[in-house]
Amino acid sequence: MGIFGIPQATNSKKRVVAMAVSSFFKRMTTFGGLLAVALVLFAPLQSHAQANKVDVVKSADGWRLQVDGEDFYIKGVVWGYTPRGENYTYNLFGQSDDQIRKILDYEFGMMADMGV
Repeated sequence: MGIFGIPQATNSKKRVVAMAVSSFFKRMTTFGGLLAVALVLFAPLQSHAQANKVDVVKSADGWRLQVDGEDFYIKGVVWGYTPRGENYTYNLFGQSDDQIRKILDYEFGMMADMGV
């Protein structure tokens, strides 16, 4: 019998596990340190990406966005649905699923026809 009524074999198993865990953490600490040094040394080599020059230019025709001196065209759409007679408090997604599907099919069908 071992100390405090615990069999001696159990204590030795705990020591083996503790030693293995300790060894694992020592190896991981060393690996982490080497990885950190490698990142510090080699990261600057990969970070020399060239940035584009972006300007907003005003002319007689209006405002233009230019990237590297060339006009840059942005195409986008903002969509919101409010039926006639309603205001900003209207909640489309508070309607029934059939009503939502009918509205979205109609509205997005028009957008598809426009090429959006």
